[in-house]
Amino acid sequence: MTRSLPKRPIGASAKPCTISRNRSGLACANCLRSQLELSIVGSTAVLLLRSSCELIEDDVVVALMRLCRPAVAVSLALSRSTRTRDELGALVHHERGRYFCGGLLANLWVRALWATGVATLAGLVIVPVALAASSDPHRAKPYAAIAAAGMAVLFFGVFFDPRRPLRLLHFDLAVLLAFLIPDALGRAGFDSWPLMTTPLLAYLLARMLWIGCRPRPAHGPLLPVISTRALTVVLFVLLGIRVALNLDGGVIDVGYGSVIGADRVVQGESLYEGEFPDLVRPGYFEHGDPYGPFTHLAYVPFETVFPWSGSWDSLPAAHAAAISFDLLVIGGLFMLGRSLWPERGRELGVAMAFAWVAYPYSLLILVFSTNDGLVAALLVWTLVLARFPVGRGAMLALGTAAKFVAGALVPLFATATGRRPREVLTFAIVFVATFMLVTIPLLPDGGFSEVWDRTVGRQIEKPPAGTIWNVVPATDALRPLVQIAGVALAIIVALVPRRRTLSQVAALGAAVLIALELSHTFWTFTYISWWAPLLLAALLARHRGAEEAGGDVARTPTRSVEGESRESAPSAL
Repeated sequence: MTRSLPKRPIGASAKPCTISRNRSGLACANCLRSQLELSIVGSTAVLLLRSSCELIEDDVVVALMRLCRPAVAVSLALSRSTRTRDELGALVHHERGRYFCGGLLANLWVRALWATGVATLAGLVIVPVALAASSDPHRAKPYAAIAAAGMAVLFFGVFFDPRRPLRLLHFDLAVLLAFLIPDALGRAGFDSWPLMTTPLLAYLLARMLWIGCRPRPAHGPLLPVISTRALTVVLFVLLGIRVALNLDGGVIDVGYGSVIGADRVVQGESLYEGEFPDLVRPGYFEHGDPYGPFTHLAYVPFETVFPWSGSWDSLPAAHAAAISFDLLVIGGLFMLGRSLWPERGRELGVAMAFAWVAYPYSLLILVFSTNDGLVAALLVWTLVLARFPVGRGAMLALGTAAKFVAGALVPLFATATGRRPREVLTFAIVFVATFMLVTIPLLPDGGFSEVWDRTVGRQIEKPPAGTIWNVVPATDALRPLVQIAGVALAIIVALVPRRRTLSQVAALGAAVLIALELSHTFWTFTYISWWAPLLLAALLARHRGAEEAGGDVARTPTRSVEGESRESAPSAL
């Protein structure tokens, strides 16, 4: 008995038509005459194999790949990797010629993904060797580098979807891990390593701008191969390893200077007058500390419990501060996940916290006990409180008072919930009041001018290092244009887009920080930690939970900064 299937409208190209889905699987003659070859293959084969043979969509694609020439096969493989089963029934909903271009791009993505994967694995081998060969006692232990390599594998593997090997999230995570390669080369004595970091930063800048302006959810589950409960166990195990590595590691000049500043605050001495003592490695502290006042205030509780001995010893206050800042970032990311996904916030929160814990460059600042974790924590909690003008104004003011680079995000967060004058004014008043509250008591006799000269001024006067501007001097003529573009971006994101979700705010914030780092003449790998939590939040929030992956993906609800529910069309990116 012939089984009749319902008629469904299928667009073989930009011009839609109705194809009768019966056991013969034949398409109407008008459709076959007017469409491109790839549209014909896609529409007729999907109908024939799905209706007559009752194969699932993945099997349909596999069967097609055996019959088609290479360009067609790659195109259909890309569709299989970026679309769920329900959507493969609408395989040909694209404008004329889109499939052929998609096939060529897919081939390029395959090659780029494999090349990045091989290079990253090579970097994971080079890093432990380079660190083991280092004779500097202030470097990390060799086993710390090996632990970082293992965490890098987990960082990528947990989010890897074997059913969608070409999804763009895999490439994004590979780019984040690719910083290991120039890092290893730089430690091994290769002076031109900034030539590798600049393209990576430029890609991440473009990616964050795209996500910030195109708020569309991505396809596929967030955790394809592991449950949330199991990932929580892994998270706590890695957290214990990180704490152990911190306690066994040393403290570099950044943490040392923060402890000295806290000691000066406790002793009632001026923070920005005189010189810091030259201990162990002369020349590191030739002037007052280059960080904002809140950095030293944040170290005061730890310096009170573990007083500074007056020498560059184990500095337990710096270890305790670094661990505390790290825990604040982890807790903030978990709370941020619950804000981004009201119904499945635990899964996203655990995933984001795990991504931070497993990322090698969050481990770097913990092993060296730097103060960069404080900036990351304050920015994450600014996002958590983004729906409240008072909360985000106070947190961003503390971040700016810790390191002035956070002040570049003031325009973005001033209009995070819209351009209503009352909310913008409330944010501005709270921001200025909080900043003054923590800054004025520590001002030297020279006032803000002297603070500027001894902090931002000294940073600007630093010899160029770690950037393309010092490796290729001919490019220095372009640096003013990049600086102007960075400042313009910080202002533009306050106005565009007019409405934005919380994940968009995270993406745009990461973009602004990356743009400023690209324009500066001094760069180091610890700066990654400033924007890494914002970037991870923007990337992971686009992927739905595992339980939702098998359902209808036509429209996916997201949450705006104002707390309203919004719907966005899915995107292949």
